[in-house]
Amino acid sequence: ELASSENGSEQNRHRIDRALSQVFRIEHISSALLDLSRLEAGADAGQSRPADLRSGIIAISEMFASRAEQAGIEFTLDLPEGPAVAEISSDRATQLLEILVDNALKYTPEGGRITVGLSISQETATLTVRDNGPGMSPEDLPHIFERFRRGQNSVDVSGAGLGLTIARAIAENSGGTISADSGPGGTTLITVLPVSPDG
Repeated sequence: ELASSENGSEQNRHRIDRALSQVFRIEHISSALLDLSRLEAGADAGQSRPADLRSGIIAISEMFASRAEQAGIEFTLDLPEGPAVAEISSDRATQLLEILVDNALKYTPEGGRITVGLSISQETATLTVRDNGPGMSPEDLPHIFERFRRGQNSVDVSGAGLGLTIARAIAENSGGTISADSGPGGTTLITVLPVSPDG
């Protein structure tokens, strides 16, 4: 009877854990959808700008360093010497970088490499996040920024399928663009943002 009781308690714990996991997932999706709706409605208009992308990338790399190390992934930066000030709010720049780096970490295998690059011209700042993961199929690539769209290689990858949709909305709300180049050797996400005249 004692063994039966213990087994029942264990099963109940598993059920509770699964239920809580589903609740957290629903909350995450709801929050992401609300944020996406705000972006698509232009709710960011008038937020303080600009932001230094170079310092933002360094901060994000420090945030994700331990996760990359634990996953056995090499994480490198290719940055200009001085500031790269773009027309994007600091909060949205941080969110954009978090989404792009998190996405790369999800798809890069152990022993892989992620490179975050930044270049600046008179008019634009170009941010690249490159990984050497499995890449995307030609069929999936055109849909990479669509909400809830997940490619053939994402079966074992967690997530709601909203991150890159939000990244696109952030870039476009800031007067920029985002695109993807992908194949069997990995994926590169390219974000181009206008440079701040005050930078």
